[in-house]
Amino acid sequence: MNKRIAILGATSHIAKGLIDNFCTDKANKLYLFARSKDRVKDFLISISCGVVCKVKPFAEFGKDKYDVIINCVGVGNPALLKEVGASIFELTEEYDNLILNYLENNRKSIYINFSSGAVYADAPCFYSIAKLNSEAKHRLYHELKIMDLRVFAYFSRFIDLKTEYLITGIINSIIDKKILKTDKNNIVRDYIGSEDLFTLVRCCIKKSSNGTYDVYSKKVARKFDILKGFHKEFGLDYEISKTHIPISATGAKDVYCSKNKKAQELGFKPKYGSLELLVKETEAILGKRSR
Repeated sequence: MNKRIAILGATSHIAKGLIDNFCTDKANKLYLFARSKDRVKDFLISISCGVVCKVKPFAEFGKDKYDVIINCVGVGNPALLKEVGASIFELTEEYDNLILNYLENNRKSIYINFSSGAVYADAPCFYSIAKLNSEAKHRLYHELKIMDLRVFAYFSRFIDLKTEYLITGIINSIIDKKILKTDKNNIVRDYIGSEDLFTLVRCCIKKSSNGTYDVYSKKVARKFDILKGFHKEFGLDYEISKTHIPISATGAKDVYCSKNKKAQELGFKPKYGSLELLVKETEAILGKRSR
């Protein structure tokens, strides 16, 4: 695309997948901002990134010119999100305002912000309110190119297996050869991976506007379809436990997906369904561990 792309929060799960995909296009120049420059550099080495990358602290944001700014700053660990509490407002505002101040003087730049499906929550928590506030503020800047992408569930080979999600519990049970305990609730989830999310980001860059877009895969998946699929593909053993209590920092959600396909207007067409994506990326994770 021959773009100068700034990614804030470059060590996050979503950012790693985007960086990996951007590194396939050597016409781009990446400006990667994070608290730990060493972690970013180690990641770039691990994926053999061949494009020009400048790794910088947040304090140096704005010293260069960017065609696209992607905000991946956030809390990706459900357990940590509970500890953060109301301070999520300060975290969200700090980096959002940093970008908005840049846009005021660079109005041709495109700002892609990762929001969350949690904005639809029936019982809003600090996290969902912070995302809603951010989206509302962005709509006030209607003359600027700001696009909020509401992610419901994201998974890639770069996930931290120490985080407490359904899918990490499944993978750790396979690795440790232990029985996964789960409740009887057959929840519905919509997982998108780095390849499809990268496709959507490219669509946003080509058809930039000011608005919100829900992120979706080719097909949602129910929990027991995932468990059966992982039993077939990886030998996962699982059992229903009456005492198991799932962790959800943003509130319990039986169905967590969107029927809003507005992103089609941008030309977005996902390649993978949720279960297909989960199997593909888990194969990559387990393949790395077997070497």
